[in-house]
Amino acid sequence: MGNRDVESTLDALPALAHPRPLPAPGALMLNVDLLKRRLAQYGTTWVAGFFLVLLGALGLTYGLHMPLAKACDTMLSVAFVGLAVVLVAFAIATLVSRQSLLTNLVLVPVALILLIPLLWAPVLGAIVTAWIGHAEIEYSNVYAQFRGVLGQVLYAVTKLIFGNPLVDAAMAFFQGLATVVGFIASITQLWLTFGRRRAAEED
Repeated sequence: MGNRDVESTLDALPALAHPRPLPAPGALMLNVDLLKRRLAQYGTTWVAGFFLVLLGALGLTYGLHMPLAKACDTMLSVAFVGLAVVLVAFAIATLVSRQSLLTNLVLVPVALILLIPLLWAPVLGAIVTAWIGHAEIEYSNVYAQFRGVLGQVLYAVTKLIFGNPLVDAAMAFFQGLATVVGFIASITQLWLTFGRRRAAEED
């Protein structure tokens, strides 16, 4: 076969003559250290949101004699604004980071899954505050709004998945799941902090 025959064959098979470049090896690598660091930051943020509302609302109630429901509204508003800033910072850091494609494909869905449990942290702080103060958390306007928005989301999700809105069951499941996630995140963060301090003392 002559050179012309070879060239005509290659022209007829462009996919073989000019194969697509394979993904860079780095794009298929998972940055496990970054994922661990983000989960540790998640645990810190969850604990901070919970105790910010709990301690802040108790301080406003018993220190400044503010009505408990108003104190919870104030601290929940502060906590949600703080979480919004954290989420925006996370989104910007993810967009400008030079992490691999696989790392981002894992990191972003995990962040979306853990978003609602993160928002539950300050709400749980308000619930505990109301329990300590022997008051009804339902008097908090911010709590009522949060529960209303969450109920609408759960209504749409359960109707889409099951064909029947199971709001009460979904709400109970969400509250249990979010509390467990927060508890695990808190314990993990405390364990990591204790481990780092112990390692530093040994060095």
